[in-house]
This record gives sequence, structure tokens and C-alpha cells, in this order.
Amino acid sequence: MYCNQPEPIEADTLFGVAAEVHYDPFPESPRVTCDRFTHIAADLDRYALGDSMLESRCAETLIRLARELFANDAVLVGFADAWDSQGGAQIGVPTWLSFRPTLKHDAETIESANKVLIHVTREKATACFGQDFTIDQVIAAAEDELATYNAYLQGEVFTYVVRDTARNDILESVCGFYRDATYPKEEADHARRVILRDRLISTLTALGGGQAPLELA
Repeated sequence: MYCNQPEPIEADTLFGVAAEVHYDPFPESPRVTCDRFTHIAADLDRYALGDSMLESRCAETLIRLARELFANDAVLVGFADAWDSQGGAQIGVPTWLSFRPTLKHDAETIESANKVLIHVTREKATACFGQDFTIDQVIAAAEDELATYNAYLQGEVFTYVVRDTARNDILESVCGFYRDATYPKEEADHARRVILRDRLISTLTALGGGQAPLELA
């Protein structure tokens, strides 16, 4: 559903049809709407962050879970700060700990409970990249997914709207674009071109006695 906002963050008008980009007023978490490559475990006292919560909010619990994951099927395990310098929620891109015979942690690695654990299973990596997957492929995919989640947490989710400026009618609206307003603006421009083309065909068809010009049909 599109919620009319006072000002779009990007907009231009062509032949009475505006292509606009707004912040998504009702963004959904990509951890819910998308097939997850990573899994995020956290237990924070401020609010839920991640895919599952731990029973005990302490660094030792995170360390134990990391060891268990590594011993079983974890391809890649990492830790990240839960909060940015301004106190806002974020996951961030962790320093990955991968393919090590043992996982060694100390106070410098996990200094407080405001940490989250992120991991990828061998099963998921194999399903995405095949049996011969590389750790570089896994890290790149994990970092890309976490960047999308970061965008959601920071409010960088967008909706595009194509609007008839004369009647103020919404002709088309699509929400749920994460991270960057560039792609939804391109999609809005494309949708507007289709609408204007269809309007032109309709007008020329009416003027031509019911037959559209072949080069436009």
C-alpha cells in the first residue's frame, strides 16, 4: 500500500506523469521477506535484532554457540557489533572467522552482550554455489545480504510511485526496494514510459479509426 508523503526524495514529471521515489512508509524486514543465506543470533536488551534469540545474554553464550556451529555444519562464523556509534541498531559486516581448527575468543573479540553472531551453514553454501564453493563466494554473499539488512535497519527502504499530476491519481506503485534509490527510480521511469506509450497508442488509434500504428503497437 502506498502512503502519500509530503515530499518524494526524487521526482520528475514528463507529459503530466510524475515518476517519484519515496521512503517506504511500511518497510518489511528482508529477514522475513527474502530467502536467508545467513543466520543471525542475538539477544539484546533493547529490542529484537536477528533471526533467533539466545537464552542467556552474555558473551560466553555466543562463544559456545559459535563453537557448536563450527563443530557441526557452519562454513563461516562471525561476530558484529549490534549498535553504531550513535546508538542506532545495525548488524554491520563482521570480521569472519572461518575454516579454523579451533575458534579462540577473548575479551577483545566479544567484549559485551551487544554483539550478534552470524553464520552460514555448509548446506546453504552448497545449495547456492555447489559442492566446490569457495569461502570468498560465501563471504561476498553474506556481506551483500547483511548490507541489505543494514539498509532496512537504517530506514533505507524505498517505494516508487507513478502519478498523474493533473488528477493526482496513483497509476502504479511498488514498494520494498532496499539500500539505494537508484533502482526504484529507474523502474519508475520505465513504468512511466510504458504508460505514456500506451496513452499515445490509444490516442493515435482513436484518431486512426480504431487501428494503432504498426510501429507503436
